[in-house]
Amino acid sequence: MRRRELLATAAGVTATGCIGLGNGGDEDDEGPEAVITSFTEARGRGDIGEMNSLLHEEAPLDEVPEDARLGVDTVEVEETEVLNRTDGRATVRAVVRVRPRSPDEGEYTEETEWELRTGDGEWRIWNRTDGAG
Repeated sequence: MRRRELLATAAGVTATGCIGLGNGGDEDDEGPEAVITSFTEARGRGDIGEMNSLLHEEAPLDEVPEDARLGVDTVEVEETEVLNRTDGRATVRAVVRVRPRSPDEGEYTEETEWELRTGDGEWRIWNRTDGAG
């Protein structure tokens, strides 16, 4: 899946904002769930730079373009869960609530699954694995 497709189909399915990557926090602060939460929150803020920084550099995705129209007012992480975790790989399920900018579109909840892998010792998003797109 290309990153542009990911952005178009994820519509709020992204995870997390300002996590403590590399700040000496405990493992939970730097784990795969925190990365998904940070990615989602970054999307809600329209922080494409933060979103791209959470993507694994070797991932089969394109970076989110700087001029992407995210089309959301708010994105709130309701729940994350690690479904599978092995050495250097993890699958995370995320449930997020999305409020689009357009008043014609109602708020909705979306559930997604993400594969993460470690890169340079830190968890990064590898791909979306729930078949969306």
